[in-house]
Amino acid sequence: MTDFDKLKKIIYFYGIIIMSHKIPVIFSSLPVFKLNGIKPETYVQRSTLITIIFLFTFFRFSFTQSDDVFSRIEKDNSYPGSVRIIQDDNIKSLVYKHIEHERGRNGIPGYRISVFFATGQGAGEDAFRIRSELNSMYSDIKVHIIHDDVYYRVYLGDFRTRSEAIKYLREVEKRYSGAYIVETTINFPPLD
Repeated sequence: MTDFDKLKKIIYFYGIIIMSHKIPVIFSSLPVFKLNGIKPETYVQRSTLITIIFLFTFFRFSFTQSDDVFSRIEKDNSYPGSVRIIQDDNIKSLVYKHIEHERGRNGIPGYRISVFFATGQGAGEDAFRIRSELNSMYSDIKVHIIHDDVYYRVYLGDFRTRSEAIKYLREVEKRYSGAYIVETTINFPPLD
């Protein structure tokens, strides 16, 4: 269990304790709440929730920075000698911003082969048929069906380079003449 998981449990535990106290009795005696017509229970629940969200975000950011790449490099004892990083705090700030930005992404830049794109009544059936055909032809490459609003799209592969995608495109074009390469976000490659 990581420190982050432990922190989540602590916040959850204290959140239950805070919400179970009889704080509304204290707030109901204040004239401000009586005048504004706010139910004290609603105020306490909302303020408790906001406090928990704030604490969760604050501790998440603290753990992210305390166990960062810089401290890992400086603490690495697998080699003789030591490393000391001397740099402006703005550089660390940029690295942290980059890490947080990249965490929000669900993949990496890459290429896929667009094999099918259609809308209409039979588009879904055609997309699943083409996916099964591609799965039988290329069992080692993932086939993606994406359905957004009214369109069905079938993509082949998660290629890191355009040249790798072109190699497979030449084979796919023999059967699906309208296939083309799309630059998109692809799934992370499997770790071997």
